[in-house]
Amino acid sequence: EAAEERSGEEEAGVSLTKDDIKTSLKGLSKTIDGSGYAFTIAELPGRGLTDIKELQGYVHLRYVNLSGNLITELDALSEMNHLLSIDLSNNRLENVKLPALEFLQILDLSRNRIKEIQELAFPMLTKLILSQNQIESIGKLDGNPNLKHLDLVENQLTSCEGLGVSSLEQLKLRANKVTGLKGLENVVHVTELDMSENAIESLAGLNPEGKLKTLIVANNQIPTMEALEALGALKLENLDVRENPMMENFEKPKLIKTIPSLSSLNGEPLTAEEKEAA
Repeated sequence: EAAEERSGEEEAGVSLTKDDIKTSLKGLSKTIDGSGYAFTIAELPGRGLTDIKELQGYVHLRYVNLSGNLITELDALSEMNHLLSIDLSNNRLENVKLPALEFLQILDLSRNRIKEIQELAFPMLTKLILSQNQIESIGKLDGNPNLKHLDLVENQLTSCEGLGVSSLEQLKLRANKVTGLKGLENVVHVTELDMSENAIESLAGLNPEGKLKTLIVANNQIPTMEALEALGALKLENLDVRENPMMENFEKPKLIKTIPSLSSLNGEPLTAEEKEAA
């Protein structure tokens, strides 16, 4: 009975009240303009919230945690120009409409119901977490010139187009439906790329001038050994190509010859003998 009551409550939704906000506020600090003091942190996770309109007047907030609620709209945050970090993970967002918050550095939108990202532009954003959504397409991310960490694990992307942000240092794309790497030409600062559990057939598209050292493309659709020739110009040290159709006719010496910089393959270190034999 209690469970039934709870699920009924969940569907009806809960509106944020002034009292809720009062108990959630912390981090008293001088306001940016120096005219007084205000709370800078609101901790409101896991409250079953659907309506957060009451937050609108709290323009001095810098850190907001609204994870684990039932939120579908973000209008209440649009005037919060001093926000540095927003956690909206595990909600019911289907799209993201936020103005270009000029100081925002971290945005967590994981575990929502987002299908597409049209345009996100935050000049100071360094970390964008979009894992475990249903994202099929992403518009240009050029409006985020400081973006360093982009997490798109477990989505529905079929291509890397739009992801080539040159500032990126970490890119996570495991468990999508990506068929190739075209679109990543400008990604030159990423050192490790996990593209396992996709549908990759072609490995062309990575920049030989980049810093990529580790490429994980296990559990894809790479058809033949010839497809690996596209990696020949890279300075790869670690490569994982397990669970691909090409493994049926796999020739380790041929691969070592194609990518002489390799020191480990499929999770195992390469021996000096193996490298010499190739």
